[in-house]
Amino acid sequence: MSAAQPKTSSVAVARPGRMLVVNSDEEIRHLVEKAIPEYHHLSGCAEPLRSMRTTLGGGSATGEVQSPEKARDLNQKLRCRRGRSKRQRMAQVDNRLIHLCKQFVLLHTAFVLCLMMSRTSALCGGNEVLGEIQFVGASKVEKTSGVWVDGQYVGYLKELKGSKKVLLLPGEHEIVVRQAGFKDFTQKIVLEPGQKQVANVAMAKDPQAQYPDITAEVKFKVKPNRAAVFVDDRFVGFVDQFDGPGQWLLLASGKHQVKITLPGYKTFDTEINLLPNQKFELKTDLFKGSIMEAGPLMKGKGAEAQAK
Repeated sequence: MSAAQPKTSSVAVARPGRMLVVNSDEEIRHLVEKAIPEYHHLSGCAEPLRSMRTTLGGGSATGEVQSPEKARDLNQKLRCRRGRSKRQRMAQVDNRLIHLCKQFVLLHTAFVLCLMMSRTSALCGGNEVLGEIQFVGASKVEKTSGVWVDGQYVGYLKELKGSKKVLLLPGEHEIVVRQAGFKDFTQKIVLEPGQKQVANVAMAKDPQAQYPDITAEVKFKVKPNRAAVFVDDRFVGFVDQFDGPGQWLLLASGKHQVKITLPGYKTFDTEINLLPNQKFELKTDLFKGSIMEAGPLMKGKGAEAQAK
């Protein structure tokens, strides 16, 4: 009679691509202990195998092991939970970043406003020596008119503010505003130190202005485009009025003397000969120069030209 064999349990354990059969609890425990790190590395969660190890370590004689299907289902649920948690964390991070960006924009805007206010205060509010002339025009005609102060062209009306505002020494100053086809607007202003005077400009049409029947179209491509344009010693406007789509200067056919000038730049002087109905483009860049080189700008009495 053969000796009694020790009681063993035979368990089939599924692994990827193969099936292993183990015949003892010791072999099962050894297999589970070896598989836990590998399973944790592949799935990020070893809870199913820890459950197997706990069951075997408790001395169960049946050798029951969770099936691979149950383990996969449990692991899938855990991965879904982990995915939702990760998405929630990412959403929280995104919300914090958006909040920080909004705070940065608000701080940057406040800083720029404070800087602008401090500069304005330094230029005007704290200036007790110079006076300021502020120009106000009701319509486009006034706003695009050229401005002369004491015989010197300073720019067109609507740009004379901010960094281009007119600051003058105290005393009497003569203001002349010109526009082609309109009478000159002239006003004398007395400035006191630290005082601001407002010049309300109103242009009136010149009934003596003449316009040619046969014309040529002249377009200007000049930098800076705020430079004044003179034709035959008469102010006709500034470059920006004649450089865009549908913008041109209408001149009578024949020869014309054209001057383009701006304080701080050398005057450009040329002669053009226009044919009837010709489309002519004048292109150049003004070179930097001294205000002493330019001398006083022209004082025209109107212009035999029409801007469209």
